[in-house]
Amino acid sequence: MAALQFKVDRTALLNLLADLISINSINPAFATGAPGEGKIGQYVSDFFKRHKIRCQRHEVLPGRFNVIGQVPGRDPNRCLIFDAHLDTVSVQGMSIDPFEPKIQDNNMFGRGSCDTKAGMAGMLMALQRVSQSDVRPPTNIWVTATIDEEHSFQGIRYLVNQGIRAAGAVIAEPTQLETIISHKGCVRWKISTQGRSAHSAKPQLGINAITQMARLIGAIETRIVPHYEKRKHPMLGSPTINIGVIQGGIQVNLVPDSCEIQIDRRTLPGESSLDVLTDFEELVRELEKEDANFKAVIETPVLEDSCLETLPHEKIVRVAEAVCWTVCGHSRLTGVPYATNASKLSALGIPSVVLGPGNIDQAHTAVEFVDIEQVAQAAEIYLGIMLGFDDL
Repeated sequence: MAALQFKVDRTALLNLLADLISINSINPAFATGAPGEGKIGQYVSDFFKRHKIRCQRHEVLPGRFNVIGQVPGRDPNRCLIFDAHLDTVSVQGMSIDPFEPKIQDNNMFGRGSCDTKAGMAGMLMALQRVSQSDVRPPTNIWVTATIDEEHSFQGIRYLVNQGIRAAGAVIAEPTQLETIISHKGCVRWKISTQGRSAHSAKPQLGINAITQMARLIGAIETRIVPHYEKRKHPMLGSPTINIGVIQGGIQVNLVPDSCEIQIDRRTLPGESSLDVLTDFEELVRELEKEDANFKAVIETPVLEDSCLETLPHEKIVRVAEAVCWTVCGHSRLTGVPYATNASKLSALGIPSVVLGPGNIDQAHTAVEFVDIEQVAQAAEIYLGIMLGFDDL
């Protein structure tokens, strides 16, 4: 594609990535006193202003704001969105200095290096290059740096609620430069069992809510999970379930009168939250019939996130695929099991793909890192899509 005569400054790109890593942007949901995205959002704002790129800021949560850099295109009625999230998970358990970026063996280390400050750096550098080019992009280009992706997607949801429209969107996540056109959705909710408290010396006088929960968990494993294994998606496989948190009882010499679990259910395209919860409601009714003392309450989901399924013939997919071939010499359309900002844009009718440097297996880890060659290639891919959207 002709647009790929333009290259990014790799030294400047890696310096930019190092700056981003050095800023603590831990999501407050994951650590008491975590600073959130305020400081890194200011850094991105300053980057846009320094390079004379139009910039908007929208406070989504107190002190936490989305930042949008905009470069006008030849067609002012069309727009391409390039999105990367500002927040990271916590640094608990890391065995390297999380905010001291270092390069070793062609990798850059630090919290957020892989997920997803490398993608953000690539998008920022690509937008800078477009803004300085004599060639105007075919569409308006927006780079959106959004908050809260790691917890509840409040940043992208804010943009969606503004009714944004675009011809396509690219979301930065560690995909090893593969083009993701499908990913799972997610439903998270709590179930509690109710018992009756009693002295542990006479447990027969009580109803142990933890024991009841154990029955429920066992029934989930034997009566619900096998049905999931029969459902298959060509890119995503089967739906999955994880019971990630359990809490019950207050002291060892009391029969516990309550117990709670938190469930994470990954959904396939075509599944709704109602479908998911109906399976559990039916299971609870079955257990109540089997045991008059069994009582459980299914709470309203705390998170409902839709799937992504973008058709291969969409223009953003074809352009991304062509640019990847030009930059990397290979391209692959595939799916992933995790959720991203892409599904929220897709639900608005914006054809979206997920594409970025790094391997998801390194995200959130004790020694997080990203391949610096992939970082450079990602920036060139983003640049190629920005300038070459109308080449196909």
